[in-house]
Amino acid sequence: CVCSMFKAEGEQQADSFLQNNKDFAIISAKKINFTDNRIVTEEGYLRTLPFYGGGMDAFFAVKLKKI
Repeated sequence: CVCSMFKAEGEQQADSFLQNNKDFAIISAKKINFTDNRIVTEEGYLRTLPFYGGGMDAFFAVKLKKI
């Protein structure tokens, strides 16, 4: 996880890790019932942005499992 709104520091790092480590997979955040569905990306990453409201900061997180 990172407190950043830049994809280069979040999604792109996770994507690169997953490409180079085929024995890991994402545990999708889609399985969690969030009140704001905008914070879960198509890939299953968690991404908040300041303009979503509620006083949130920019934040990125991904949960991985070794397979």
